[in-house]
Formats: sequence, structure tokens, C-alpha cells
Amino acid sequence: MSLKRFLNTIQQPETTAVIYMVLSSMFAALFAFFGKVGVEELPFALLLFLRFFIPLVLIVPVFAFMGVFKKFHELHNIGLQLLRAFVEVICQYCFFGYLLNGTLLHATLFWSSAPLFMPLFYKWLHGYRSDRANLMAIMIGLIGVICIIKPDKGIFDPYSILGVLVAITSALSQILNGYNRERHSNEENLTYFFTFTSILSFLPLGLYAILFLPESLREKTALALQQFSVWTPLLAISVTTILIQTFRGIAFKRVKPLYLGPLFYLAIPFSGLIEYWMYGITPDFLSVIGSLLIILSSFIKRDLKTSQTPSVESSTAK
Repeated sequence: MSLKRFLNTIQQPETTAVIYMVLSSMFAALFAFFGKVGVEELPFALLLFLRFFIPLVLIVPVFAFMGVFKKFHELHNIGLQLLRAFVEVICQYCFFGYLLNGTLLHATLFWSSAPLFMPLFYKWLHGYRSDRANLMAIMIGLIGVICIIKPDKGIFDPYSILGVLVAITSALSQILNGYNRERHSNEENLTYFFTFTSILSFLPLGLYAILFLPESLREKTALALQQFSVWTPLLAISVTTILIQTFRGIAFKRVKPLYLGPLFYLAIPFSGLIEYWMYGITPDFLSVIGSLLIILSSFIKRDLKTSQTPSVESSTAK
């Protein structure tokens, strides 16, 4: 392939969408790792609030310096933005709740299993059916997931219910993200997202701090927040969060989330590598096979349709 043809290929909307989704999956694995570190240091209600609020603090001055806010349109589509923020807060509460009791790999696995539920939401919202190639990619990825988790009585514990809720809410959140991305610039989307999620995640944090947090734990948390070792994962979580949302927003502007779904699975083998490097946990044969199947599912040729989906309002009105 000539250099000119190669450059033309990577500039295609479908190709750039895939590249950004691969990058977002890599940073999703890093986010899960730093989340695992952070949730062991701080009450996870506080961690959840900071996970949304710190990115907001980071992006607002940058956007202000760039003059982004001058270009904002009139306030519109607020309902879908609020709905997406609400769903995402629930998703992250379930995700960090599972991280407290499960492994990094399994937590990432549940979070990355959103593609299994995306076709159901698309069908429910506007009767849209996925094509065979995309369904095949999803099913091959599912087989890979099963190879990694090797279901036994351990995986079907009560905490796995949290894991399934992570997958369901993540699927709905990404579909809503796709709708919002069609109506807003990436900067608008990020500002709405982090503003609303910060507000929504602060409400349970305030109730928890007032009603349930013992005085001794308040003092311990205050001391922890004075340590650099605690702020390191917090800042890493914030930066990876911004990158994930940015990359997915760019990708969803080009291609429907449903057709990029199998690429979510790539976060799973990335997390497996992180567990090996950081904790010395060596993947077994089935986990390696599962990772290869997941990677294969991401490369199955399918019709990557551009992001021109009907609106939720018009779809549900039918």
C-alpha cells in the first residue's frame, strides 16, 4: 500500500473512529487500575465525586482560555444530558462498588461488556436491528469474555449483580452519549457531562458524610487527602476520564456507538496486562485464548455506519 493511500485510509471517518475507540479502551483499562488503587484509600462516595469534579476543574480554565464558551449554543437538549449523567453516576457507583470486592480484570470485563446490551437498547428506542457481522463480532467477544471469567460459583456471587448493572448502565450511557454528541460539540458535551455528574454525585456524598460517616473515618479521610500518594491516582483517574470521554465523543460523532461496541472489549486484555505487570498475576491458557478472541472480534469487517441515528424523542414517539 502506498503512503498516500495509507494516509487517505486513516483519514476516513470509520478508520479514525476505530483508532479513537482503541485509544479510549486503553485508557479505560488505566482508569480501572487507578480506580482500584484509589478506592482502597478513600470512601468511594468521595472518590466518585472527585472522579467527576476534578476533570471539571481541569477543563473549565482550558476551555475558557480557548474561548470555547463564547461558541456555546443556546441551552438545549438538557434532558438527555441530565439523563446520561444520571445513568453514568449509577454506572460508576456499581463499578467502584464491584472494585471494592472483585478483581481489576473482572471489573473491567463487566464495564466493557456494554456491547452485549447495546442492540437491545437500540431495538427498544427506535426498532433498530444490528447487522449480522456486528452481532457475530459481539458474540465472538462474548465467548472471549466467558473464556476469561470461566464462570463458576465465584463469578455468580451477589457482587456480580453490580457487575451486570455496570454493563447495562454503561451500554445506555454510551448510546445517550452518541445522541448527545450529534447535537453538541465535544467541548459542550464534556462541560455538560462533568457539570451534571459532579452535581448528581455530590448529593449522595453529602448525605453519606452527614448521616453515616463516623468521626474517626472523617479524620482518616482528611489525613489521606493531605498525602501526595492519594492525589496521584485521583489525578490519573481524572486525566484518563477526560481522555476516555474525549476519544469516545470524537468516535461517536463519526460512527454509531452500536457499531463500535466490540472495541469496548479491548479494555479487558489491556487490564489483564496491567494486572500482570503490577501484581504479577499471570493469565492462564483460557484467558489468553479469550483475549485473542476479543481482539479478533474487534477486527471483524462490518458495516460501520455513520452516526446519523434518529433522536430518542422521535423514536419513542412512534
